[in-house]
This record gives sequence, structure tokens and C-alpha cells, in this order.
Amino acid sequence: MHAVDCPVLAAAPIEQWVDLRWQDKRPDVLFVARLRLTLQNRPGALATAVSVISKLDAVMVGMSLEERDDHIATVLCDLEVVDLAHLTKVLAALRATQMVSAVERSHCAA
Repeated sequence: MHAVDCPVLAAAPIEQWVDLRWQDKRPDVLFVARLRLTLQNRPGALATAVSVISKLDAVMVGMSLEERDDHIATVLCDLEVVDLAHLTKVLAALRATQMVSAVERSHCAA
């Protein structure tokens, strides 16, 4: 799956596109959203981000370290969320966290 603004999708023939949308809220269906987190490279930064995600009842189903230096670490996280409103709450809470320098959706697969 790719968001409509993803360069990978732009290269695919339009005949191969399948339009997908968030459906009505169903408690038995979760959606996966990929996030790119830029964290301060300090002890506890990742634990703080994971705690924020957990407190909002999102489920981390995948994670990989994208890059790291002395000051920051960039992590890709795949989260299960109920709907777009749920994802928006998670993004806002992460952005309000001191150890998180930035967070954004990553629309394309790594």
C-alpha cells in the first residue's frame, strides 16, 4: 500500500491502482500506519516514545533503526490503530514529548 503522494505509486500504471479508504469504525479491524520518529539519542528516549504509544492503546507491530549519530536516532515504527482519529492522537502525543524531536507518517515501505 502507498499513499496517493508516494513516489513509488506515481511510477505505477494507473490501471494497477486500487483506491483504499478508512472504513467505518469496527472494533475488530485495525490499520497499520508507518511512522518515522526522530528521537534524541539519550537513554530512555525510545522507552518514552513506546510508553506514549502504549498509553494511547496503539500497538507497535514493527520497528527498525533507520539511522543514528551522537545526537539523534531515527526509527521506523509500524503501529496498529483503530482509525485516522486514533492515529492523529498518537502523532500529537508523540510530538508533545520532549525526547521526540520529530514524528511523521512514512507513506512508502522501507
